[in-house]
Amino acid sequence: MKMFKKLMAVALAGVLALTVLTGCGSSVDRKEFVRYLNDNVKFLAGSGMIELSDAGKEQADKVIALVQEAYNKTADDKKADFDPMDALENEAEITGPSKLNPNYESVEKALGLTKDTKDTYLFNIVTVDKNTSEYNKKYATSQLAQKAMTEMETLVKGDGFGNKGTVSFDTVTLGDTEYLVVVVKIIA
Repeated sequence: MKMFKKLMAVALAGVLALTVLTGCGSSVDRKEFVRYLNDNVKFLAGSGMIELSDAGKEQADKVIALVQEAYNKTADDKKADFDPMDALENEAEITGPSKLNPNYESVEKALGLTKDTKDTYLFNIVTVDKNTSEYNKKYATSQLAQKAMTEMETLVKGDGFGNKGTVSFDTVTLGDTEYLVVVVKIIA
């Protein structure tokens, strides 16, 4: 019996190590996601299409921290209806033209954006679908990229568009729902 317990302990340790080595389970293929954005999403600017590069997770993780904080403050009976975009949106009154979006001040602050920011910033948070069909699994990244680029919220209207930009993204699971947070920076 002692030998069985030791073998089970070693097996469990192996499974835990494998789990750690394979990462936190982000279901988004980073390279394919950025490729899809560059192939199919047309950011038109004065000089033509904008090419996005992967900026890693840092900016998206700052937004995720805000989302997690809002989720943790949500009453348990309301968590099933939690909408991260609504949770981050404050009911600011728009009083006139402004470079900053007054509805997402906490996001702008977390990303260090000010009225002096020269680049354009956009963001969105979408649910990651749990696909069961082989077809949807095959096209999950392209579908997710398309979903993420729909209804992007502008955080800062920059001083014009260059032809380069970055995209920062990461996933977070809240309750039973996985979300993708995307932050796009278009360099002026």
